[in-house]
Amino acid sequence: MQQENLQELAIEMDQDRDRDRDRDIDKDRDQKQDRDRDMDKDQDRDMDKDQDMDQDQDQDQDRDQTRERDQLAMEITETARVMSKLGVQSDVTTDVLGNAIRNHFTHQEMKQMRQAFMNNFSHMHANRYANMVSKNIASGKRGADAAQGFGESSPGGKSGTSTDGGMNGSGMGGNGSGGSDGSGGNSGSGGGRK
Repeated sequence: MQQENLQELAIEMDQDRDRDRDRDIDKDRDQKQDRDRDMDKDQDRDMDKDQDMDQDQDQDQDRDQTRERDQLAMEITETARVMSKLGVQSDVTTDVLGNAIRNHFTHQEMKQMRQAFMNNFSHMHANRYANMVSKNIASGKRGADAAQGFGESSPGGKSGTSTDGGMNGSGMGGNGSGGSDGSGGNSGSGGGRK
């Protein structure tokens, strides 16, 4: 009987050990599942955070692009108004502004071009000057550079008065201007003794 009791006790101890082991296994499995769930939540939170940051950046870019478009529209309108006020024909104005838009002028470049246009403008040659600006833009010039070059003289073509006792007289020379009518070329006048 004692041997049977020992066997029963050994069996009970084995069963208790098995139950403890099963409980530990279940506990480990539950802890692993909890960790996995926490990791998934963290990853989801990180992904949501990244998506929120991406959306914020996209919204910022959209706002910046909208602001640039609005400012560009205002500068185009102001440039058209100024050119019209200065007597530039509407089809020439359209050509200038169309080239600026096709060449992706920013609102700052449009403003610079308008200011340079006003500074270099000559009522006598309004349309020729505007055509030159349009051609400059089409050839890749930007901002104020697009409105430069009309009536500027090259080195050696500057005007001046002789200081050699009247031997060479006075002269005016330059490259002239090439507008839509194709005029231009070197010109100058002089007088004095030979």
